Amino acid sequence: MSSPRVIIQVAIAGAQILGKAFLAAGRQAVANAKHRPGAAEEAAGVGGAADNLTQTHRMTVDEAHLILNAKRGDPLPQILKVTL
Repeated sequence: MSSPRVIIQVAIAGAQILGKAFLAAGRQAVANAKHRPGAAEEAAGVGGAADNLTQTHRMTVDEAHLILNAKRGDPLPQILKVTL
């Protein structure tokens, strides 16, 4: 066998393997989405108060905590007392 032919066969075999893997992953994602419809949004971090903050102010909750020098569990009155 010639060298270019072997390289092309390896490339085709690799593409087939990757294609089958991506197809299986896509099918599994669809099956998971049908089983639990809200899971995709939860995994992406979409939804809830954090999403409203991000959409309204274009800032994530983590960025706000860094700017205000507050910890994740601090209550709002304590954060306001420190910053004002």
